[in-house]
Amino acid sequence: MGTRYLRTAPFGQPPKGNRGTENEVLNPGRYQYCAASSMGYYDSVIDPWTLIWIDELANQTPELLYTPGDPNAFDLPADYNYPQPRPFADDEPDYDNGWAINRKNTWQSGPPENIAVSDNAIPGAGYWTKKGGPNTAGSKEPGYEIYTKNHLPVQLFNMGHGNIASESGSAETNVIGWDGYLKWEGQGLIEATTDCNIGIPHAYAMYTLDMSIAALQQLIEKLQEWVEENKDPDDGSAEGGRLSRMLFPGPEVRAPSVKVVIRIIKMIKKIIEQANSDGVLGGLLVNWDFICELSVPTEANEYKYPPDHMGNPGNGGRYSHGNGGPHGPERFSYIISEIDQAFVQLLNMRANGVLWHITSEKGGARYRICRTFNFAHIHSMSITDRLNHRLANKFEQVLSYWTKDLHPDAILDKTRRLDHRG
Repeated sequence: MGTRYLRTAPFGQPPKGNRGTENEVLNPGRYQYCAASSMGYYDSVIDPWTLIWIDELANQTPELLYTPGDPNAFDLPADYNYPQPRPFADDEPDYDNGWAINRKNTWQSGPPENIAVSDNAIPGAGYWTKKGGPNTAGSKEPGYEIYTKNHLPVQLFNMGHGNIASESGSAETNVIGWDGYLKWEGQGLIEATTDCNIGIPHAYAMYTLDMSIAALQQLIEKLQEWVEENKDPDDGSAEGGRLSRMLFPGPEVRAPSVKVVIRIIKMIKKIIEQANSDGVLGGLLVNWDFICELSVPTEANEYKYPPDHMGNPGNGGRYSHGNGGPHGPERFSYIISEIDQAFVQLLNMRANGVLWHITSEKGGARYRICRTFNFAHIHSMSITDRLNHRLANKFEQVLSYWTKDLHPDAILDKTRRLDHRG
């Protein structure tokens, strides 16, 4: 029997205390940077996108008490405004439900004003590591450049995200947050003495849903049977076993509440209706990007959100980071909400990067740069447990393994030997 190697990553909060290098040990083999075709969301007909904002979808789907035997217990409200079907020839839908978003919609992070002359994604050593780090692949730190001539520009920068035409992204599930470092650089002729005046008022974890509409309908059936009959969904299939481990966990792990699962069932039904009206290609929801706001800081977080692009206050942050260049770094360590965690894990979504909403106070005709480095996923052991659960310090999650030969756009893994059997 040959030697077998696997890559692992811890559950819970990433380590603290090394001022910028904590996450490098967690990141061997992950993708260096997003594909060139998915570096920014530009206002162009050649790069359309659709976002499903899970937070707003949940807000519009309130928790409702379950009445056993009620045939309408899982139905959507009678006054729910379904999206109107549209012909495939129309490439610019204008949804008004607030959670199905394209680049034309007005929401808390849009519509974006990304244009090639005013913003630019900067590829570099890779956001997984620091310039000169053990897994570095380049001489520059990655970042995002923003031109501050216009008042409060709204830019969207996707980090580590792969679109339908690329292989960038992650195969990892149970990802509930992101942990890493942000650094700001003052730019222009007086960069050594001026504040940066750039901030990130919102950030979103991005996910890919590989299920078909038919698979979602089967998931609804299994969840409804669990609510109504306490039926174990384990039917011998891999999917049934996965759901069983979530709905019937061990003695130290809580199952999700019935109210939460009913709410999620209704959310899934809304997504199916949206997909049917939107003409989803091939019936595969992998064509959409699902986003959840990174809204809950962990104990390692140092970054506070500044005001957003409308001037509304954040949670105590400011645009100016420091009293002169260089600025930072500050540790960004946030997770998604509890309902979001249950939703993305029940639907087996895999992490697919971060969507940064970057804005700036009016600063004249000057370029500013926000850099990212040493980012790592924050993994959850289950859909209900806190980050500091004692089991999170005991178990490690086995991640998918790939080699440089099969995936040339990935850094070669560092491996952990499991045994010494010949």
